Amino acid sequence: METSGSPILDEHGNLIGYRGADTDITQRMDADQKLQHSHEAFKNYFELGSVGMCVTSPEKNWIEVNARICQMLGYSKKELQQLTWASLTHPDDLAADVELFNQVLSVS
Repeated sequence: METSGSPILDEHGNLIGYRGADTDITQRMDADQKLQHSHEAFKNYFELGSVGMCVTSPEKNWIEVNARICQMLGYSKKELQQLTWASLTHPDDLAADVELFNQVLSVS
């Protein structure tokens, strides 16, 4: 339950009443808890996975990388986050990868 309110004063500043409201926030709290659980599950899946994973930006920057992809590519997390995935992609594969990437972006 969330309560909000304010005093009601007369023309002399004397308290003559109080105006308030109670709001049931059970659904919001449940949604927040489910979101937190989902975030923790995703983070565990991302970090503990045996598969190299990353989150990338529309500019092709590495936003988040897991330890496995760092190991696979031979870069630290900090080093990868200063590069783009396009700069690490073999030139023969870059055009096709960028085309697929742009298709994904156009769906969003």
